[in-house]
Amino acid sequence: TVRNDNSSRFGKFMKVKFDDSGFLVGAHITKYLLEKSRIVTAAQGERVYHSFYLVLRNKNKANFALEDDKKYKSVCAGNTVNNKEFDSHEEYQEVNTSMELMGITAEEREGIWKAVAGVLHFENVEFLPDGEGCMTSSTSADHITKGTKMWGIDRATYERELKETTLVIMGSPVKKLMTIVQAVDARSAVNKAIYDQCFAFI
Repeated sequence: TVRNDNSSRFGKFMKVKFDDSGFLVGAHITKYLLEKSRIVTAAQGERVYHSFYLVLRNKNKANFALEDDKKYKSVCAGNTVNNKEFDSHEEYQEVNTSMELMGITAEEREGIWKAVAGVLHFENVEFLPDGEGCMTSSTSADHITKGTKMWGIDRATYERELKETTLVIMGSPVKKLMTIVQAVDARSAVNKAIYDQCFAFI
Protein backbone atom coordinates (compact mmCIF):
# COMPACT_ATOMS: atom_id res chain seq x y z
CA THR A 1 0.00 0.00 0.00
CA VAL A 2 1.01 3.65 -0.10
CA ARG A 3 1.78 3.62 3.64
CA ASN A 4 3.24 0.13 3.95
CA ASP A 5 4.93 -1.68 1.07
CA ASN A 6 4.66 -5.03 2.88
CA SER A 7 1.15 -4.82 4.28
CA SER A 8 -0.75 -8.04 5.03
CA ARG A 9 -4.00 -7.71 3.12
CA PHE A 10 -5.93 -10.41 4.97
CA GLY A 11 -7.24 -11.24 8.41
CA LYS A 12 -6.41 -14.30 10.43
CA PHE A 13 -7.85 -16.00 13.49
CA MET A 14 -5.40 -17.97 15.62
CA LYS A 15 -6.19 -20.55 18.29
CA VAL A 16 -3.37 -21.36 20.70
CA LYS A 17 -3.71 -24.86 22.11
CA PHE A 18 -2.64 -26.08 25.56
CA ASP A 19 -2.86 -29.47 27.25
CA ASP A 20 -4.40 -30.11 30.69
CA SER A 21 -1.22 -29.02 32.47
CA GLY A 22 -1.07 -25.71 30.60
CA PHE A 23 1.76 -26.76 28.27
CA LEU A 24 1.66 -25.22 24.80
CA VAL A 25 1.01 -28.01 22.28
CA GLY A 26 0.24 -26.14 19.08
CA ALA A 27 -1.71 -23.51 17.23
CA HIS A 28 -4.30 -23.36 14.48
CA ILE A 29 -4.55 -20.42 12.09
CA THR A 30 -7.60 -19.69 9.95
CA LYS A 31 -7.34 -17.02 7.24
CA TYR A 32 -10.31 -14.89 6.30
CA LEU A 33 -11.08 -11.65 4.49
CA LEU A 34 -8.30 -11.90 1.89
CA GLU A 35 -8.42 -8.65 -0.08
CA LYS A 36 -9.43 -10.28 -3.36
CA SER A 37 -9.60 -7.06 -5.37
CA ARG A 38 -5.81 -6.78 -4.99
CA ILE A 39 -5.41 -10.04 -6.90
CA VAL A 40 -6.52 -8.35 -10.13
CA THR A 41 -5.86 -4.63 -9.68
CA ALA A 42 -4.45 -1.97 -7.36
CA ALA A 43 -5.16 1.66 -6.57
CA GLN A 44 -2.87 4.42 -7.78
CA GLY A 45 0.50 4.18 -6.02
CA GLU A 46 -0.20 0.67 -4.75
CA ARG A 47 0.60 -2.82 -6.02
CA VAL A 48 -1.00 -6.23 -6.33
CA TYR A 49 0.40 -9.10 -4.24
CA HIS A 50 4.19 -9.68 -4.15
CA SER A 51 3.84 -13.15 -5.69
CA PHE A 52 2.94 -11.69 -9.08
CA TYR A 53 6.12 -9.59 -9.23
CA LEU A 54 8.25 -12.45 -7.95
CA VAL A 55 7.11 -14.88 -10.64
CA LEU A 56 7.73 -12.16 -13.26
CA ARG A 57 11.24 -11.32 -12.01
CA ASN A 58 12.56 -14.83 -11.45
CA LYS A 59 15.25 -16.04 -13.86
CA ASN A 60 13.12 -18.97 -15.01
CA LYS A 61 9.98 -16.96 -15.83
CA ALA A 62 9.96 -18.47 -19.32
CA ASN A 63 8.85 -21.72 -17.64
CA PHE A 64 5.62 -19.89 -16.85
CA ALA A 65 5.29 -18.39 -20.37
CA LEU A 66 5.86 -14.89 -18.98
CA GLU A 67 7.43 -11.92 -20.72
CA ASP A 68 8.22 -8.32 -19.71
CA ASP A 69 6.24 -7.26 -16.64
CA LYS A 70 4.91 -4.13 -18.37
CA LYS A 71 2.78 -6.37 -20.62
CA TYR A 72 0.52 -7.42 -17.73
CA LYS A 73 -2.31 -5.08 -16.81
CA SER A 74 -2.79 -6.20 -13.22
CA VAL A 75 0.79 -5.48 -12.09
CA CYS A 76 0.79 -2.12 -13.89
CA ALA A 77 -2.60 -0.99 -12.54
CA GLY A 78 -1.22 1.24 -9.77
CA ASN A 79 1.72 2.57 -11.82
CA THR A 80 4.06 1.18 -9.16
CA VAL A 81 5.72 -1.75 -10.86
CA ASN A 82 9.09 -1.64 -9.11
CA ASN A 83 9.94 -2.32 -5.48
CA LYS A 84 13.62 -3.17 -5.00
CA GLU A 85 13.02 -5.06 -1.74
CA PHE A 86 10.42 -7.53 -3.00
CA ASP A 87 11.16 -7.91 -6.72
CA SER A 88 14.36 -9.92 -6.92
CA HIS A 89 15.06 -13.44 -8.13
CA GLU A 90 16.68 -14.03 -4.72
CA GLU A 91 13.37 -13.22 -3.02
CA TYR A 92 11.63 -15.70 -5.33
CA GLN A 93 14.18 -18.35 -4.32
CA GLU A 94 13.69 -17.53 -0.64
CA VAL A 95 9.93 -18.05 -0.96
CA ASN A 96 10.51 -21.41 -2.64
CA THR A 97 12.94 -22.45 0.09
CA SER A 98 10.40 -21.48 2.75
CA MET A 99 7.66 -23.51 1.05
CA GLU A 100 10.02 -26.48 0.81
CA LEU A 101 10.78 -26.24 4.54
CA MET A 102 7.02 -26.20 5.19
CA GLY A 103 6.74 -29.55 3.39
CA ILE A 104 5.29 -28.27 0.12
CA THR A 105 6.56 -30.58 -2.62
CA ALA A 106 8.35 -29.44 -5.79
CA GLU A 107 5.28 -30.39 -7.84
CA GLU A 108 3.02 -28.38 -5.55
CA ARG A 109 5.35 -25.37 -5.67
CA GLU A 110 5.34 -25.45 -9.45
CA GLY A 111 1.55 -25.67 -9.40
CA ILE A 112 1.31 -22.65 -7.12
CA TRP A 113 3.49 -20.51 -9.40
CA LYS A 114 1.58 -21.73 -12.47
CA ALA A 115 -1.64 -20.66 -10.79
CA VAL A 116 -0.16 -17.19 -10.17
CA ALA A 117 1.16 -16.96 -13.75
CA GLY A 118 -2.24 -18.01 -15.11
CA VAL A 119 -3.91 -15.13 -13.29
CA LEU A 120 -1.47 -12.70 -14.94
CA HIS A 121 -2.29 -14.08 -18.38
CA PHE A 122 -6.06 -14.23 -17.90
CA GLU A 123 -6.32 -10.69 -16.53
CA ASN A 124 -5.07 -9.55 -19.95
CA VAL A 125 -8.04 -11.17 -21.71
CA GLU A 126 -10.30 -8.54 -23.31
CA PHE A 127 -13.74 -8.77 -24.89
CA LEU A 128 -15.48 -7.26 -27.91
CA PRO A 129 -19.20 -7.00 -28.80
CA ASP A 130 -20.58 -9.97 -30.74
CA GLY A 131 -24.27 -9.62 -31.50
CA GLU A 132 -26.17 -9.80 -28.21
CA GLY A 133 -23.14 -11.24 -26.43
CA CYS A 134 -19.39 -10.86 -26.63
CA MET A 135 -16.23 -12.57 -27.82
CA THR A 136 -12.59 -12.51 -26.80
CA SER A 137 -10.40 -10.09 -28.72
CA SER A 138 -7.73 -11.30 -31.15
CA THR A 139 -5.04 -9.80 -28.92
CA SER A 140 -6.22 -12.07 -26.10
CA ALA A 141 -5.55 -15.30 -27.98
CA ASP A 142 -1.94 -15.68 -26.85
CA HIS A 143 -2.81 -15.00 -23.20
CA ILE A 144 -5.65 -17.55 -23.30
CA THR A 145 -3.34 -20.16 -24.82
CA LYS A 146 -0.67 -19.57 -22.18
CA GLY A 147 -3.12 -19.26 -19.30
CA THR A 148 -4.96 -22.48 -20.08
CA LYS A 149 -1.62 -24.26 -20.42
CA MET A 150 -0.54 -23.00 -16.99
CA TRP A 151 -3.78 -24.15 -15.38
CA GLY A 152 -4.01 -27.37 -17.40
CA ILE A 153 -7.55 -26.66 -18.59
CA ASP A 154 -9.34 -26.91 -21.94
CA ARG A 155 -9.20 -23.69 -23.92
CA ALA A 156 -12.57 -24.09 -25.66
CA THR A 157 -14.31 -24.77 -22.34
CA TYR A 158 -12.66 -21.74 -20.72
CA GLU A 159 -13.72 -19.39 -23.53
CA ARG A 160 -17.26 -20.77 -23.57
CA GLU A 161 -17.65 -20.25 -19.82
CA LEU A 162 -16.63 -16.61 -20.21
CA LYS A 163 -19.15 -15.92 -22.97
CA GLU A 164 -22.28 -17.71 -21.82
CA THR A 165 -24.05 -18.90 -18.71
CA THR A 166 -26.80 -21.42 -18.10
CA LEU A 167 -30.01 -20.55 -16.27
CA VAL A 168 -32.50 -23.16 -15.09
CA ILE A 169 -36.02 -21.97 -15.89
CA MET A 170 -39.01 -24.17 -15.06
CA GLY A 171 -36.59 -27.07 -14.61
CA SER A 172 -35.04 -26.64 -18.05
CA PRO A 173 -31.52 -25.28 -18.75
CA VAL A 174 -31.44 -22.14 -20.88
CA LYS A 175 -28.20 -20.68 -22.23
CA LYS A 176 -27.76 -16.92 -21.92
CA LEU A 177 -25.07 -14.86 -23.62
CA MET A 178 -23.06 -12.59 -21.35
CA THR A 179 -22.34 -8.93 -21.93
CA ILE A 180 -18.79 -7.59 -21.96
CA VAL A 181 -19.17 -6.37 -18.36
CA GLN A 182 -20.42 -9.78 -17.23
CA ALA A 183 -17.61 -11.56 -19.08
CA VAL A 184 -14.97 -9.33 -17.45
CA ASP A 185 -16.52 -10.01 -14.03
CA ALA A 186 -16.53 -13.77 -14.71
CA ARG A 187 -12.89 -13.71 -15.86
CA SER A 188 -11.72 -11.88 -12.74
CA ALA A 189 -13.94 -13.94 -10.40
CA VAL A 190 -12.24 -17.13 -11.57
CA ASN A 191 -8.81 -15.54 -11.12
CA LYS A 192 -9.69 -14.43 -7.59
CA ALA A 193 -11.04 -17.87 -6.67
CA ILE A 194 -7.91 -19.69 -7.91
CA TYR A 195 -5.56 -17.34 -6.06
CA ASP A 196 -7.66 -17.49 -2.90
CA GLN A 197 -7.55 -21.30 -2.92
CA CYS A 198 -3.75 -21.28 -3.35
CA PHE A 199 -3.44 -18.85 -0.48
CA ALA A 200 -5.65 -21.04 1.70
CA PHE A 201 -3.62 -24.13 0.79
CA ILE A 202 -0.34 -22.50 1.80
